[in-house]
Amino acid sequence: MEAQIKDKINAIVLAAGHGSRLAPLTDEIPKPLLPLGNIMLLEIILRSLRRAGVEKFAINTHHLGNKISDAVSQSCWRGRVVLYEEAKILGTGGPIVNAKELLSSSDCFILHNGDILTNLDFKGLICDHLSSGAHATMALLEGPENKVSLESDGSISDILGRLGAPTPARLLTYAGITAFSPEIFRHLPAEPVSCSVIEAILSVVKESPGKVRGYIGDCTGEKKNPFYWKDIGSPGSFLDASRDVASGAFKLPAGKPSMPLQMKPMPFKGASERVFFRISDGDESKVAMCSGRDTADFKRFVEIGKYLHSCGAGTPRIHSYSMDRHIVVMEDLGDDVLLDRIKGVSTSERGKLYTRVVRWLVDFQNLTYKDMRSVRAGEESPGFRVFNTDYLQWETSYFSENFLGRYCGLGEKALRELDCEFCSLAAETFSHPQVLIHRDFQATNIIFKEGSVRVVDFQGARIGSIAYDLMSLLKDPYAKLPRKLREELCQAYLDVFARSPLSRKIKFSRQEFARFAGCAGLQRSMQALGAYAFLGLTKGKKSYLRHIPKGLGLLREGLDDLDSGGAGLRLPKLKKTLSMIDL
Repeated sequence: MEAQIKDKINAIVLAAGHGSRLAPLTDEIPKPLLPLGNIMLLEIILRSLRRAGVEKFAINTHHLGNKISDAVSQSCWRGRVVLYEEAKILGTGGPIVNAKELLSSSDCFILHNGDILTNLDFKGLICDHLSSGAHATMALLEGPENKVSLESDGSISDILGRLGAPTPARLLTYAGITAFSPEIFRHLPAEPVSCSVIEAILSVVKESPGKVRGYIGDCTGEKKNPFYWKDIGSPGSFLDASRDVASGAFKLPAGKPSMPLQMKPMPFKGASERVFFRISDGDESKVAMCSGRDTADFKRFVEIGKYLHSCGAGTPRIHSYSMDRHIVVMEDLGDDVLLDRIKGVSTSERGKLYTRVVRWLVDFQNLTYKDMRSVRAGEESPGFRVFNTDYLQWETSYFSENFLGRYCGLGEKALRELDCEFCSLAAETFSHPQVLIHRDFQATNIIFKEGSVRVVDFQGARIGSIAYDLMSLLKDPYAKLPRKLREELCQAYLDVFARSPLSRKIKFSRQEFARFAGCAGLQRSMQALGAYAFLGLTKGKKSYLRHIPKGLGLLREGLDDLDSGGAGLRLPKLKKTLSMIDL
């Protein structure tokens, strides 16, 4: 039977901190306003406490307090919330003193840290507290910092070993949530000065043993932790909590959110583990990216992004970033994505859009070439990797292992028979003129903003075949361009390139470029098929598997063109292998 609470209950949510472990994200948005799904953390907290019977809420503010004030004033909570702005942060004890009038008017009050996501049974906590006559009841769990000494009778005998209590029955982690009786004010300063609430709790333990208790939510001990709990103060825990919400591991409170989101999760259908948010601040909009734990990949994103933006190459301006925390805040390029633009338009209109992109590609190659050094001897320009034969063969091995092996079921012997052809293809592709390439130059990564072509997902940029980006664009299974249009766009590229300054440094005939395009196109088609199979089968992202038939068609087409183009390179074993695959 659900507990019934007849006493008056209020609460205080601590929301003043800088959230420095989440900077620069929290330079823009205070931590309690971070979104989890379609609702702010602060509103999740308020809803959970309200369901437990809390009537009035105190919220202390300092860092970006105006944003918290705006969120509350535009919501249904404005009549239940009193904001207490702190000129200087008052720790965890000072805010309670600052809100003493509101908190002491209740039979008990809840203190809730503003960075905790939990489905703790607050009614159970309150009932346990009121029935025990305790001055403080701390929510506890098995966690990362087991430093609270819980005795077998449910009392707390020590915290952080400060009192030198004998070895306890159990050491647990403080959940950042406590139920207090008004008696706690006897252990706090008379005026709101900076102090720790833990000191007040320890004072109670010393003066009145047994009057501080622990609440673990399940006295039977059948579960290690009977409730969900996450401190979202770090990038990793914030991303983990976001994934838990998306997967249903944490269920958001029902009903339409009341507070308008100031930082909105962006739909992102890419292959990476990065999460994007749109931050609105007056007339300016920014995008925040929280990356995974791949430090090298994040470092490349920042360094390459800054370099390309300085060249005027269309990447977003990077406002701020943290290499340690893998967070970057950058210019918002909008939502006018090429892939969306071409849906439902005529082939002629598609041609116009793609011609603009092809012109941009030539400009990109011209803008960045001045910083490229020769790579014929395997040299690398500072900050950029080289798409050399080793990496090109890694790309085809990726295709062989994931598409031919895992998806198509070919055996190890059949796969090894293709290695020699892949080696020849890599050598041929590396012999092409080398420029800086975006590497994933496809319709999902190209955006139009204020009449200009802009690009995202650029961290894979490296020095490679002059034809690789063009083939990524034209042989893109997402876009499905007609063959005739692809041929026209290839011709448009050659015409624009012939008029560019780079044509005086890199010279080739149209027949030679056809060979470049043929080989680079095969490389790109195989990379794409390998990625679709890996993401669909290994990562469980089944939506990528639907692009395989189109990708396979483009690869087969490329092999036919190689045979008829007089390039001097043949891949008969690969062609025969693909001819036997029936999707």
